[in-house]
Amino acid sequence: MSVLEQSIASCLGASHVITAASGTTTLHLALVASVIGAGDEVIVPSFSYIATANVVELVGAHPVFVDIETFCIEALPGILLKAAYDFGRSKLLI
Repeated sequence: MSVLEQSIASCLGASHVITAASGTTTLHLALVASVIGAGDEVIVPSFSYIATANVVELVGAHPVFVDIETFCIEALPGILLKAAYDFGRSKLLI
């Protein structure tokens, strides 16, 4: 574990911390750690960097795009609940 990782672990009171070089890598690690793979669906916002959907495809899952609210540029809880209901196989939300 690097000095940075040890410092972060100490601050958080965690036994393990992994740093990554990019947000894409962290999203990929999160999907792998969550055992997301072929046949799974992951809810992703329609307004995001392409890496958000790419990492879902990389692990063999299917991205399910949800609309965002233009006034806050995010998917609101009602939109997410509808997507989770309409696409009942979704296992994760990014």
